[in-house]
Amino acid sequence: MSIDSVDPATFASSRPDGDLKQVLTGIRRLADYRDTHGYRYPRIGLKGTLFTHTEDQLPEIVRVAREHGVDLFESFQPLNPMSTYVPIYPKDHLGQLPQVDRVSRAIARDGQAATHLLKPAASFCEEEGIRVDKNGTPNGLRPNCDEEWVYSLLSGDITPCCQIKTPPSPNWNLARRPLVEIMADPDYENTRFNLWNGLFPPYCEGCWKTRQP
Repeated sequence: MSIDSVDPATFASSRPDGDLKQVLTGIRRLADYRDTHGYRYPRIGLKGTLFTHTEDQLPEIVRVAREHGVDLFESFQPLNPMSTYVPIYPKDHLGQLPQVDRVSRAIARDGQAATHLLKPAASFCEEEGIRVDKNGTPNGLRPNCDEEWVYSLLSGDITPCCQIKTPPSPNWNLARRPLVEIMADPDYENTRFNLWNGLFPPYCEGCWKTRQP
C-alpha cells in the first residue's frame, strides 16, 4: 500500500484522486478480514513517495500505517528522475527532481527507525523462502544493470525493467509468445547483454544504475 502523507490534503496532492481515508479504511478492512478468518496471508506492506515538504513525515506515516493493519515496511522513494517517468508527473511536481538526493538522504535517515515498528519486507521474504534479490551479477568494470526479473505491463508486453513504461519490442508480448520464447528472442538477449555491459538505451536516462560509481 502506498501512503505518501498522513495529511489528507497533502496525500491528495501527491497522486491522482488520492483519498487517504479510503486507503486507510481499505487496509483496515483487509487486515480485519484476514485475521477474523484465521488466514496467514496476505501480509500488507508499506511503500510511498516523499517530497521536500513531506521528507520528515516517514515516522508518522509508519505509525499510522501500523495502527491500521500494515505489517511490513518495504521502501520509500523520492520522485523518479528516469526519462520514462518525467513525462507522467504533474508539472507542479517537476521542481522536485533536483532535490532527489536530498529526499533520499531523509529517507535513509528515518528508514532504519521504521523497521523497528514494522518488519522489513526483505526479512519477511527471507523467512518465507521468497527470493527478492533481483540485481543479478555486476560486471566489475562499469555501471551496469542485470535485472533478473521480467516485468509485464497490463497489455501483456514484457520489459526488462519495471521502470520502462513503453514496450521496447512488439515481439515481447505474452499474448502472442510464451515467456521462454521471449527470453530467448535475440533482441531480448541483446538488450540484456547491453544493459549488463553498461550500454544504456535512452529510456534508462535518470536511473540510479546509470550513475553508480
